[in-house]
Amino acid sequence: VRQWNPGNDPINWLLRINWESVWS
Repeated sequence: VRQWNPGNDPINWLLRINWESVWS
């Protein structure tokens, strides 16, 4: 299982920002 790392995974980082804005 790969540990989530926004610095190494910009796609997931952008997805996380999108989710944060959706749930805020």
